[in-house]
Amino acid sequence: MKLFYPAVQAFQQLQQIYYHQFPSLLTAPLQTKQTKYGNYCPWPYMRQRIRPSLQLPSLHNLSSTLLQNMYNNVQLQVQNSLANAYVVGIQCDGWSNIRNDSIINFIVTTPQPVFYKTVSTEEHRHTGRYVAEQIEAVFTDIVKREKQEPRKCVLKLPVATRWASSVLSFESLLKNKNIIKALVINNEYQDLIEKRNKTNILDDDIFWKRIESFLKILQPLKKWITVLESDECRINEVTEALIKIEKVFKKELPLSDLSSSKQDKILEAVQPRRKTCLKPIHFSANILDPKLKGKHLSAGELVQGFQYIHSLARHLSNVDENKVLENLADFRSNSGFWEMQFGICTEFPLRFVAEAVLTMPATSAVTERSFSSYGNIHTKKRSRLSVKRAGMLTYINHNLKLFSTTADKIKIVTNNDKSLNFFGYKANNELPEDSTDTSESTVTLGL
Repeated sequence: MKLFYPAVQAFQQLQQIYYHQFPSLLTAPLQTKQTKYGNYCPWPYMRQRIRPSLQLPSLHNLSSTLLQNMYNNVQLQVQNSLANAYVVGIQCDGWSNIRNDSIINFIVTTPQPVFYKTVSTEEHRHTGRYVAEQIEAVFTDIVKREKQEPRKCVLKLPVATRWASSVLSFESLLKNKNIIKALVINNEYQDLIEKRNKTNILDDDIFWKRIESFLKILQPLKKWITVLESDECRINEVTEALIKIEKVFKKELPLSDLSSSKQDKILEAVQPRRKTCLKPIHFSANILDPKLKGKHLSAGELVQGFQYIHSLARHLSNVDENKVLENLADFRSNSGFWEMQFGICTEFPLRFVAEAVLTMPATSAVTERSFSSYGNIHTKKRSRLSVKRAGMLTYINHNLKLFSTTADKIKIVTNNDKSLNFFGYKANNELPEDSTDTSESTVTLGL
């Protein structure tokens, strides 16, 4: 169908050039049209003027070879959609076309409604038996094609530099559980798999249950790593992430096959890790978050958060530190202006401290990703690139991606707005059920 692309480009050029001079030509037919001045077709003349070398496909090619090629391409996409569907539904309805031919159209839901085929019923009446036979034929055809298609098994291996890849490896094992079992009992591969591995793979009571148990423990870690390592401002959620991970450990570890000593060792490592990860800026971000306001922080963590806010207010120019503390007290107690349940008002000094803290990244993962971009540019085939030129290419590549993906996410508000809403919620809104939601959120910066 690549033959159509030059034609489309040519017609677009024709529209741009002749739109003002010959507006009626935009609706002119491609075939010859009879008028009082005789037979004419304006498009071939214009095509020769714009692109003389362009040869449009003939009607015979359009209706035979090109049509069949396009049908085959779409058919592959339909078959892939059916193969990936967990369950399908078959719908049909009878109709008479413009030539009064009796037809039945079949739609298969995957759950997306896919047009499967049209059946010409010819002289058959649309009786219940005949329609049932056609539905059975469609069902048999779908099952036959699925059996012919080889089942793909993709196993992901863990990578030393990516901790979450271990979780992805376990998930791919569970996803392909039935395929792996079928592979083990296949006679062609008996010599390639050790007996001990065969026993583990076929044992649902031990091996697979352990995989499921470990995933319940590890998946929250993977989710929070994904959330906190994103480019969005998530520093306010670091404390919540560690609290939720600890709750999962306390709930799931006793249900796992790990010994009690190993369970205790894991739980004992949580608190030191929490102390290592959390700093006063994280406590202050949690306090300034309108949906948290430090409700899960200990007394000592609250003091550290308040001290950081006070210290930052002293270092910010044109900010009265005493008024910042007054705003903070009203903000946390929902008194004064904050009885109206707004976020952080742009007219109060607290706004400058909140903007400075809540717009900080949670991790330095973006720096690691910049090395990936650099490595994709300065490859072995481009080893002669100088450091300066490779840096310039990385600069362009990284920042163009950044600006193209974040241009629609950041909304700038002015002082005329009533509140500075960083995360798209009101001040006293409760946390969502799944705080690891990575859906797009609006970051609002007050000016």
